[in-house]
This record gives sequence, C-alpha cells and structure tokens, in this order.
Amino acid sequence: MPKTDLRRRRALQTGGAAAITATMALPGCGNSPNTTDSPVSGPGINPPDNPTVAAKYLNQKQYDSLEALLDRLIPEDISPGATTARCVDHIDAFLAAFETSPAFIYAGAPYSDRGGHPTNEFQRFIPLDKYEEIAWRTTIEGSQGIPEREMNGPIVGLQQIYDEGLAHLDSRAQQQGAECFADLSAAQRDLIINDPSDAAVASFVGTVFGEAIKGMYGAPEYQGNQNFAGWGFTNYDGDVHPRGYSDEQVVNADNPGLFDALLPASYHEGAANKSAQATKPGEFNPPKSLSRKTTSFPVIGSADEMSFLIASSGGDINQLKKLMQNYRNFLQKQEAV
Repeated sequence: MPKTDLRRRRALQTGGAAAITATMALPGCGNSPNTTDSPVSGPGINPPDNPTVAAKYLNQKQYDSLEALLDRLIPEDISPGATTARCVDHIDAFLAAFETSPAFIYAGAPYSDRGGHPTNEFQRFIPLDKYEEIAWRTTIEGSQGIPEREMNGPIVGLQQIYDEGLAHLDSRAQQQGAECFADLSAAQRDLIINDPSDAAVASFVGTVFGEAIKGMYGAPEYQGNQNFAGWGFTNYDGDVHPRGYSDEQVVNADNPGLFDALLPASYHEGAANKSAQATKPGEFNPPKSLSRKTTSFPVIGSADEMSFLIASSGGDINQLKKLMQNYRNFLQKQEAV
C-alpha cells in the first residue's frame, strides 16, 4: 500500500483530523494569506479578456482559523491537502460571491483551455437570472427578513454560519490560552474538532467539510484545487472538451476499479458482478470480489476507495465516519478469516 494513501486515509478515518501527538503550529492570526487578487492561474490556463476576479469575505483572523481547520480536515502529508489546494480561498470566494459582478457562482462555458481550446472560458462567470440570484443570496446571505427570501421561513445564511462557527472555534482556543484557533497545535485543534460534547463544533465541521470537498476536487476556477492538487491525487484528467475522448476510450472500458462491481451492470459489459449491491445509509457493503488482507490496523488503501466513500457520504462528515467505520469492520473480519 503506498505511503501516500496510508497517511491520508488514517487522517480521514478519525473524522478528518489527524491523530498525532507532535505539535505543529501554523502561522498566527495576523499573518497575510498566501493569496493574491489575480485570476486563478496554473499549467495550461490562459484567461479570457475579462475574467471574473474573486472577492473575499473573511477577515484575517477568520481566514487563519478557517485555514487551520481545513488543514485538519484534509491534512497535508506526502500528498497535497487542503492547504496546498487552497480550499480556504474557495470558501472565502463563495461567501463573497455577490461582491463580484457577475456573481462568483457559475463558472463560464463551454470550454476551459485544458482540452485544447485557445482560452479558458471558465474564468468568465455567468450572470444569474432573477430567481437564481434570490436562491443563492438566501443560501449565502440568509433570508434577513426579506419576504421574497422567506417563502419557506427564515433561513440562516452561510455567512452567519461561518461567522459564528469560527468565533466559537476561537473561543474554544482562548480557553486554552491562545488568541485564536490557528494558534493551537495540530493536536490541540484535533481535540476540539473531535469533542463529542460540543454540538456547535460538530455542526460547523460538517458544514465546512462539505465545502472543503468541493474546494479540493472542483474546477480550479472556483479558487480551490490549485495546481490541480485534488485532481492529481485522484488521477482525474479534468475537463477535456473540446478535445473529448478518443473512440478507443469510449468503446473500451477502463481497467476495473475496486468498486466497479457496485455500478450498474450496463456500466461495464462482461463485468464479473452484474448487479449493484444495495447499501443502506451508514452501511458499507463491498462487492464480493473484494478480497485483501491487512497487515496492520485497517486503513483505506487507495484513492478509488476514498472517492467511493466520499461520494457515498454526500459530503456529510458524520456519514463518512459511519461508512469508514463499517469499512474498517469489514476489513477486520477479512483479517480474521
């Protein structure tokens, strides 16, 4: 098993936070973020004439504390994590979506330049229609007593959720003598993140984790996945249009993956397992063809496995914990055979 997968999987198995004992303090609350106001750039990306430049919502203290939290949810090890992918910038830009014009919601179309198009049209964001704007403003800013946003009752927006959640993390840090959450060591942050008695932390971590996954593995035009850190880890080519796929790639199936047996029979002609196994919420039922033994504490062993579990969780960190625990139980049973 590659060490790259081993350390990442062990970190995520504990609910996203690495179980370590060494102190690993991040920069303090007053340091400047490693970001600029320039458009996203990277290998092969050529911006259009008028790219949409992301705005920022978080103040410096909030930014530092959020980055410290994200570092524990998707840690850095041999493989890049949330810090390298700049998931904090993705979330910051999303919270400030309506500080830009057009709003920083829908990346442009139809092509980036990653498939041979001369310019990256993803960087020119698409204007929202009236109804889309109401829906997205309600999600991000909350209903704020505005009638057109309260057709289904009052809504707490993501901006308020992040303001209150980060303030709560900082208050927990202050109980330990630190100025803010970012000033704590990694081990101290993990204790707060995994505190079962703090419902406010659990709820906030669940919200952040779902958005962190988008920042880690989404298109880099949304400010995350910088230098294709997430795509490189999962061996994903990203968007390939207008080049598209060759006839060979379309006609012939990829090499079978660990969880291909869970897909519909039509996905791969001649697949060994012709039916997908039903999985109840919080349960993990691997295909019968899965057979491997572990030589130590069971861990998630590949990007294929991790991708399946994340997709099955729907971005819910508590659901992901349940799936991982059930998968560990499955591996332990195999170990005993």
